[in-house]
Amino acid sequence: VVDRALNSVRSISRATTLAPSTPSQNKDRVPLVLTFHPTSLRMQSIILRHFRQLQRDATTKHIFPSLPLSAFRRDRSLRDNLVHSSTIPSTFPITHGTSPCNRIRC
Repeated sequence: VVDRALNSVRSISRATTLAPSTPSQNKDRVPLVLTFHPTSLRMQSIILRHFRQLQRDATTKHIFPSLPLSAFRRDRSLRDNLVHSSTIPSTFPITHGTSPCNRIRC
């Protein structure tokens, strides 16, 4: 199997492999963008399995003219939640260096 794959790769010229590829001309596919989760894969398979039913229905026929293009976005990680805070910056002036705290014991 590996030898056949190597022979097929060697038969392709270098100029052909370095030539820029042409983008796909299929522009009528609606992207189905889901946030990645292991259960999202089941949702994708359910939609693909019942796509003919979506095509037959008069209300969804124009929404999905062809098979939807499945894409997954990355979910927020713990790092995103910790690093990118959603708090509003303080309006107090920032003083650089040291300053007295104005407490009695200091």
